[in-house]
Amino acid sequence: MTAPIIVTGDTAFTFRTNPGDEGLMTRIWPEASSGVVGFAVVDFNIWPVVIRLWGAKGRRYRWPYYFSSSRERRRKTEDLAKGYAAEADRVVERWGRSIALIAMEALPDEPLATRVKNLMKHHDKARVFSSDRYNASQMTSILRSLDLLITSRYHAGVLSLGANVPQIAIAHDYRLRDFYADIGLKEEYLIEHDSPDLWQRLSDRVDRLMADPEPMRRFLRSKHEEQVSRAKMNRSVLRSFLKERGWKVID
Repeated sequence: MTAPIIVTGDTAFTFRTNPGDEGLMTRIWPEASSGVVGFAVVDFNIWPVVIRLWGAKGRRYRWPYYFSSSRERRRKTEDLAKGYAAEADRVVERWGRSIALIAMEALPDEPLATRVKNLMKHHDKARVFSSDRYNASQMTSILRSLDLLITSRYHAGVLSLGANVPQIAIAHDYRLRDFYADIGLKEEYLIEHDSPDLWQRLSDRVDRLMADPEPMRRFLRSKHEEQVSRAKMNRSVLRSFLKERGWKVID
């Protein structure tokens, strides 16, 4: 006899911050009152992880998995950090914003974020925000306080959507590509990480959105409402799926 499945509650495409986390950026970084542009960085050159019985502790993801490493990969990582740092300095100089270097996953992302900060001419205008020090609600509050987000992390893009933060993706995996396709930004605001004109294309889009962010904010507001509406259908979709396969469903 097949046991019944109980389907209950609605799942919404949203994440609410704790009341105490609202305005977190202003409290922890009052010097950034002129506004903040976020960079949710990823070091593309340390993936994929490889299986090893031993290796340097700093390159260990979770034993026995270690990040990929070679002289050529390390050179590309340094070039990536220099590119991020140059764009961050340009944002500081042209648009007068501070820079939040966001490590959504502390171990692989924070070393690159820290290196970018150290390479910046205006490193005093930058700060690293790591998931190792801030919980999910706090990271969400930080993301939603930004004037603009440049992201290589899927979750950074998703979590900032609730505040209609203008965003640009530097993509390296299917999740971010699919998300941008779903919300209608892929053609114009997603740049592949290995694009030969990556930094010029990024600068052009940053300037466009900084000069006039409201059209994208309105667009993202409608897309967020659409995503929430679709997510609320999860319950009925799951119920129909199970019934079609002969399961007894109890609401």
